Amino acid sequence: MQLASTPARWKTPSTPLRRWRAGVEASCTVYEHGLGIEHGVEATRAILALDPRPTAIIAAGNQLMHGALRTLHQADVRIGADISLVGCDDVAVAEFHDPPIALVRRDTREIGTVAAELLIAAMSAGEDANGDHPDLVLPTEFVARASAAPPPAAGRKRRR
Repeated sequence: MQLASTPARWKTPSTPLRRWRAGVEASCTVYEHGLGIEHGVEATRAILALDPRPTAIIAAGNQLMHGALRTLHQADVRIGADISLVGCDDVAVAEFHDPPIALVRRDTREIGTVAAELLIAAMSAGEDANGDHPDLVLPTEFVARASAAPPPAAGRKRRR
């Protein structure tokens, strides 16, 4: 599996999150660039050049997902058959793609509200907003759609 991810400048301050990231990096290749469409294109091109080709791409943002979609279509890669694609955030258009795009649904309004509350609390306390803070886990939900499928059985290869 491959992961198109967020910029390296974002910190992972807590030990549990560092452990999670280490586990992800042990089983995935993480591409850390920006969050724009062009970064999704760049990461997807690199992923498609790998041999053996990975079984899945997880795009950590909508713009990354759009870049991945564009590149996969241009390369005539069948999403959900040759490679799985999972996006983040439930954008309305995800279900209207062919095939519909699986994704991780996050409540972006709640993320923004909680981030603002943490920033205001840190500023009110005279703390550095980039300092260490307790871990906060917000709910997520996997929305299964046709773009995500099990890898092919051993001995059967997906089309390149």
